[in-house]
Amino acid sequence: PTQSTWGGRAETVSMSSMSSQNGGVVLNAFMESRFGACAPEPNQQVVTIVAAEIRSIPQQTVELPTTRWNGNMYFLFVYKGRCLISLGPHWPLACCFWMSVFVLGIAFICLVISGKSVAVQVAAIAILTLGMLALSSTMLVDPGVIPKGSQLFQTLPTEHSTSHTWCEKCHIFRPSKCVHCPECDCCIERYDHHCPWMGKCIGKRNISFFYATIILIVVNAILAAVLFIV
Repeated sequence: PTQSTWGGRAETVSMSSMSSQNGGVVLNAFMESRFGACAPEPNQQVVTIVAAEIRSIPQQTVELPTTRWNGNMYFLFVYKGRCLISLGPHWPLACCFWMSVFVLGIAFICLVISGKSVAVQVAAIAILTLGMLALSSTMLVDPGVIPKGSQLFQTLPTEHSTSHTWCEKCHIFRPSKCVHCPECDCCIERYDHHCPWMGKCIGKRNISFFYATIILIVVNAILAAVLFIV
């Protein structure tokens, strides 16, 4: 055993302590994320070094205020510790895209369906309204940002040890399919892609709105083409 100090408290680091169920999980996951397939055998010297590195990771509890920056994401509205509305780094482009779709929709209503039957007008306006709501939700709903240094992700779950990886920038254990986006500078749960037209990433909480937006825009475009031809 060797002596190490963490936070002013001396304690013993040994193979037996790091070979326990939780300790072994943390050790294996940390070594895999740090060294990859070239991870060395966990002898006493490696255990001591890895334990020191784990203890050097800042341990902090993030209390989310009403508004705050998290990387390049701005938490616009937080309710009971969970971000509900956020703005991404490309919000000016997203606003321009929203205005373009809105203007095209108004032009479609005024020029194409103005002389059609009431049923066609109601259907077209309903589809356009739903499309704008889905587009707005995609741009505003939090995509699944994990706050930097979140206390909830400081401990590696034993049952998911092989799927979690350590993020050096956010200081958290990332769950499966969670990716650190360089544009947003934060980890996104169930990351799909970063969409500058939506102003942010598409992830766990806004991907359904994103698909709904695409479907409704396509349906509206087909309807406009059919009515224009007829």
